[in-house]
Amino acid sequence: MHNELERHMLKQRNELAETLNEVINSYLRNEKNIDPVILSKASEILKKYPHVNSK
Repeated sequence: MHNELERHMLKQRNELAETLNEVINSYLRNEKNIDPVILSKASEILKKYPHVNSK
C-alpha cells in the first residue's frame, strides 16, 4: 500500500513538473504571451494536489 501511495504521489509531481516546465518555456520564449491554457492547467493541478506543493 505504501508503494502505491508513493507511485501515485510521484505521478502527480511529474504531471506538475511537466506543466510548470511548459509555463517556464512559454515565459522564456515570450514574456508577455504565456499560454493561458497552460497557466490554467498548472493552477488546476496545484488545486487538485495541494500536498504536492507542500513538499
